[in-house]
Amino acid sequence: MKIKDLLDVQEVLEKRKTPCDMHSEELNQHFSRSKNEYMDILDMDLVHLVRSYSKCLDMGKISNENLIDQQLSRLKVVLEQLKLKFMIDL
Repeated sequence: MKIKDLLDVQEVLEKRKTPCDMHSEELNQHFSRSKNEYMDILDMDLVHLVRSYSKCLDMGKISNENLIDQQLSRLKVVLEQLKLKFMIDL
């Protein structure tokens, strides 16, 4: 079941409104490696969210420098793609 559906069920069961910061536009998006795209956390299945969260906790074992290097590598690829697309020299 998707997280947004679970929040709706919780609202009914607890007779309390879902907090206002639980809307997709206010939450971070999750990057799906399998789909190679970002997706709203609220559109994730509960099992998928738990697995993803667990992986994030495991990533805490990786130093911040490694995470920064990974992001820089991704940005370099995007920058190269933009250069080729617009034939510019940066």
